[in-house]
Amino acid sequence: MVYRTLPLTRYHLQVFSSVGAAGAVYAYVIVAVDTTSLRNRGIAFAFTSSPYMITAFAGPRAAQAFELNVGSWRWAFGTFAIITPFMAIPLFTMLKVNLNKAKKAGLMPAETISSGRTFTQTLKHIAVEFDSKSKVSSVFSTRALTNNSP
Repeated sequence: MVYRTLPLTRYHLQVFSSVGAAGAVYAYVIVAVDTTSLRNRGIAFAFTSSPYMITAFAGPRAAQAFELNVGSWRWAFGTFAIITPFMAIPLFTMLKVNLNKAKKAGLMPAETISSGRTFTQTLKHIAVEFDSKSKVSSVFSTRALTNNSP
């Protein structure tokens, strides 16, 4: 019976992967737009798009190097998991410091600083906005459909 749920689980994981990748693209596009002038925006987008062009050529070589030199493709994922926080923490710190500077300088409208909600109200708001109830019920309903015996 497990073999019937595997493709569906793979599709659900692909959705999470695609949403995460789209969120990352959205985040760095916003950073690029907010930190550059209109005149230099083309250069900023060329810089942020270059990893996609580079990985088309460097990705297979890196995978082969991991397979031949390290002995397992699993270490490629481990390396990614280790390197990502070290790359993300300086970026997050820079954005947080500049956000605090903007707040102190009075450049941010009051409604962007605080929503006026408590933590539980924020969680409820996020659940409603992202329609969590129907997403969870759809996962369980598709599980029920795939677990039926022939």
